Parts: sequence; structure tokens; C-alpha cells
Amino acid sequence: RSLESYFFVGNNHSRAYYSRVNKTILDNIPLIHESIKQLNLNWKNKDEWQDYYDYGLLGLIMGVKTYNKKKGFELSTYLMPCIKNAIKKHLVILFLSRML
Repeated sequence: RSLESYFFVGNNHSRAYYSRVNKTILDNIPLIHESIKQLNLNWKNKDEWQDYYDYGLLGLIMGVKTYNKKKGFELSTYLMPCIKNAIKKHLVILFLSRML
């Protein structure tokens, strides 16, 4: 079962559709690295960086899922805030969990 099928449960799309979604996700992975750089995140070790990357990947997948071409935005313009917001949500949760 492909990664996208976990995020698009209930949709009966063709194999070609999932292939296009997968290619779109893979083509836009550099946006995750760029988002981490733009947020000026400092990480102590590789695991912490991997957390940022993982949450950025979730934001990327959800951005691809919710992108609407008819709104007139370029895909990358739409995806950058999706990725950054996913990482920021992770940081907020991490911060709040440390306060308890």
C-alpha cells in the first residue's frame, strides 16, 4: 500500500492518480529543506532535525491533498506555508509538553 493511500482513504482514485500525487510529493521535497532553513531552526542532533523534516513532510502531503489549482496559486507557493505550519505546530506541541 502506498504512502498516499493512507492520507487519501475513501477515495477511489486510479493508480495513475496516485502515481502523479507521489511524483508531486517527491518533486517538492526540497521545499521541506528550504522551510527548515527559513524558519531558522537550530537542532541539537540528527533526530531533532528528522522530526522537523517528518512534520514538514506531513505538511507537504496535506498541502498536496488540499491544493486547488482553480484558486490561481502556484503549487510551491501554496505548499510552503503548509509545510511551515506543520513544523510550527510540532514546535508548539513540543514547547507545551516541556512546560508540563
